[in-house]
Amino acid sequence: MTKEQIKIDNANLKKILLAGDYASQEEADQAEVMANKKNISIGDQLISDGFLNKDIMGQAIAESKGLPYADLDAKHPSDEQVKRIPEDIAKKLRVVLFEVAEKAVTIASDKPTKDLVNRLQSMFPGQKIVIAYADTRDMESVFVHYRKSLETEFVKVIKESDHVAPD
Repeated sequence: MTKEQIKIDNANLKKILLAGDYASQEEADQAEVMANKKNISIGDQLISDGFLNKDIMGQAIAESKGLPYADLDAKHPSDEQVKRIPEDIAKKLRVVLFEVAEKAVTIASDKPTKDLVNRLQSMFPGQKIVIAYADTRDMESVFVHYRKSLETEFVKVIKESDHVAPD
């Protein structure tokens, strides 16, 4: 998990999971004991034990923040869609264009902040921007779209070295 991801301590995560009926009190208590021993989150322990999966965990976190959940695994954005947000902005703000509708776009983020709509509005003029929470691992898998091919990188290096080499 990256530093940018929403950080929820074990006590709050346990409350979220219990309030949303994602885990029973017994499951949460057992996971808490094991998570503390392993120095991991209750969520990771519940996933490890097979009580939850990362998408259910993401849904619980999204609901606790009053946001929809963007399941980037189930609905993987296209290369063209991902690249509508420039790489530097996408990675800095931790955002991905998730869905495009006629009058609205949904932006997925593992770091949803209140100012994201304002920061992205110029890229989507005339469209409503909806922010959705996404799992960090899913965000990272989508960011792969920004990687350039090895061939592209070699051509770039060769062109740059041609300009540097003495005559």
